[in-house]
Formats: sequence, structure tokens, C-alpha cells
Amino acid sequence: MFLNNDLGPTLEKIFNDSDSLKSLSIALGNASIQNAQIIMGTVEISNISDLHQFVQCTVNFTSLTVELDDGAWVCVGPCQKNPNFCNQQGACQNEINGPHCKCHSSYFEKYYGAQCELYSRGAGFYAVLFGCLVAFALLIIVSAVMIVVFYRAKRTSSKKFELFEDDFFDFTSRGGYGHQNFSVTEDSINTTATEVTDEQR
Repeated sequence: MFLNNDLGPTLEKIFNDSDSLKSLSIALGNASIQNAQIIMGTVEISNISDLHQFVQCTVNFTSLTVELDDGAWVCVGPCQKNPNFCNQQGACQNEINGPHCKCHSSYFEKYYGAQCELYSRGAGFYAVLFGCLVAFALLIIVSAVMIVVFYRAKRTSSKKFELFEDDFFDFTSRGGYGHQNFSVTEDSINTTATEVTDEQR
């Protein structure tokens, strides 16, 4: 481990280099730096997790914690620790005062609340619903009107056909113009022809 074994020799090498001392003096405001002996205390770091007490987040956000991620210390917020923070109905964002949910909203549905736990129908849903109801009502009205029109048309046509029944053509009781059975023979035709020639004479 570098902190246990290599930190002391590395620092001694840096302070024994005149260029490094000059750069350090300039960084400290042209302060006078003299060679000094570096004494390292006992360092017992066996694992990276032992550094937890020395690590903190540089971002001043509420609810951020330092956690190990793939061998490195990272700042983790509630959004990453709890993927279901917004009930899967919004986008979680870490802010200074804590996590904040940006809830999903559309023309047909809307989620709201601190963690998008509340739900309501959007204006589009009611527009479609009332549109369908109005269309259904118009369909019923048009169907009813068509049924009434066809029914009346059928009644009118049946009354017209009643005028042309068999009784309309029965002339038996109308001044002798009814149907009579006339029998015509060859003798009667000759007789009638003879009478006509006699009258002409």
C-alpha cells in the first residue's frame, strides 16, 4: 500500500529536490523553506474502505453520501440509491435541498405529488370521452329518424296499393256496365248482317 510504505520516501524525495522546494516557496508566497527531516507516523491502511472517515463529498447537496463504486469513492444521492423514489412515474433529480421528482404528464394523464404518487386524468381523456358520447348520441338520433322515415314511407305506399284492389275494378253495380257473358255464334252474325242489308234497302 502506498500510504503504508511509499508515502514517506516520496515526500523526502520531493523536499530534497531544489526545484520542488523553489516551486513550493513560490506557492506559499515566497516563504523561506529550509530542509527538514520528514518523520512519518505509523499508517495502517489495509483496505480502501478504511479511508471512509477521511472522504467527503465536495458538492454541498443534502442527502448525498460517500460510497465505494468499483474501487473508487463517489458521492451518491437518494435518486441512485432508490430507483423507485418517484414510483417509476417521473424523473428523479438530486438538488441542494434533497431529491426532487419531475413527474410525467401528457395530454391524457398526469402524475403529481412529492414522489409522483398521485394520478389524474388529463384534458385529452375527457375530450375523447365526451366526443365518443356525442358521436354515439348522434348515431342513435340518426338511426331513430331513419326508422321513423322508413316506417312512414312504408305506410304511405301500402295505402296507395289499397286503392287498386279487386273491388275497384268491379263494375257490376254501376249502370249495367258490369261484366256479361256474351255468346256469339255464326247464325247470329249472319242474321245481324241480313238485318243491316234490309234496312239499307
